Amino acid sequence: EPENIRQLVYDTEAFTDLIGDPRKKEGLIRKYMSLMYIGSEKEYTEIIVNTLARKCVEDGKFKSARNLYELTENYEEIIALLNKMLAECIWISIRGGTIQPETAQELDPREIRRILNDYEQHHLTMRISQNRLKDCRTRLSLMDFVEMYKKQDFARAVTLIQQVELFPFEDDIDIIQKKASDIEASDDQMKNC
Repeated sequence: EPENIRQLVYDTEAFTDLIGDPRKKEGLIRKYMSLMYIGSEKEYTEIIVNTLARKCVEDGKFKSARNLYELTENYEEIIALLNKMLAECIWISIRGGTIQPETAQELDPREIRRILNDYEQHHLTMRISQNRLKDCRTRLSLMDFVEMYKKQDFARAVTLIQQVELFPFEDDIDIIQKKASDIEASDDQMKNC
């Protein structure tokens, strides 16, 4: 049963051994696809890997979800996940809440920056929606703004928020309307930040 297999992978987190890495080695589970009535790689990816990754997201195990999506080279979904993580981190920071230590590691903006830089260096960003990448960079900047504001470094906070170019700082109705429509066109996560 695929459910039992997913649970085994979820519990052990032995992703590369069990699921495999298409660039390096075949996973143990892939060898037995036919026993689970899985007929193709695409079906395997959806039934086992993507379903498991979504469960990890639901359970707040963002790093595990990211690792699973990386195994299938689904970089678009990884950036969507990073955007979700950043939106949650911004939301918690603005509200003055505290993040549990294990969650804080998963939501670390430095780690997210490292991932983005790694993808850029390996030219993987060409396979990702430019709007999603822009949203991710914007959220990282918003996170920096929140941190500067909390440290009461208001001059740096204002500079950061101006660099984001998300909000109008000009006394020009056309610019104000454009910024308002840009925010309205953003995804719900961005609007909630």
